[in-house]
Amino acid sequence: MGGPVFQPENSPQRGLVIDTVMEIAADPGASPDQAALAWAGSHGALPMIGTRSLMQLSPNTGALVLELTPALIVRLDEVSGSPITPARQAAEPRKAAAPGL
Repeated sequence: MGGPVFQPENSPQRGLVIDTVMEIAADPGASPDQAALAWAGSHGALPMIGTRSLMQLSPNTGALVLELTPALIVRLDEVSGSPITPARQAAEPRKAAAPGL
């Protein structure tokens, strides 16, 4: 298993990213996947995760209400950067659309 999206934890840097995501998720009682999705969303991305059941969908929707502080976003940006892919800059937060829009 693997590929460009899901890669094994086979380097110290990847291990640091995973450890940091898990630490950040633990504080508000979120799951690591929620923290990772909230972080991706903080950069203007719209993470689309394919789910096969409501059980899988629930944790993903929890990322929508998880608010990461600017300091936590910077922390994740710093540990995820490398000489090839430098640290990203967070985008301005987007407001949720009104229901029905």
